[in-house]
Amino acid sequence: IACSNTSAMPEVIGGAGLSFNPLSPESISNAVSQMHMSDSLRIELSRKAVQRAKAFTWEKCAQSTAKVLIGAASDTDTRPKKF
Repeated sequence: IACSNTSAMPEVIGGAGLSFNPLSPESISNAVSQMHMSDSLRIELSRKAVQRAKAFTWEKCAQSTAKVLIGAASDTDTRPKKF
């Protein structure tokens, strides 16, 4: 995986990919070249990507969403309130 180093993308890929500056053609080129030129890097990142993908399931998404919604509905949110 090669993706932009902006937004939440670096957090999403974790250590399972390369990130690049989307405003820098040189940065994009370097990431793509590294992936293209190195079989061992592609194999390693592919293995890591499969493991990383296991962290993102519909079940986990639903559980996290339900937890937030239940907390909001029951007002058990422990974050400081703004008045």
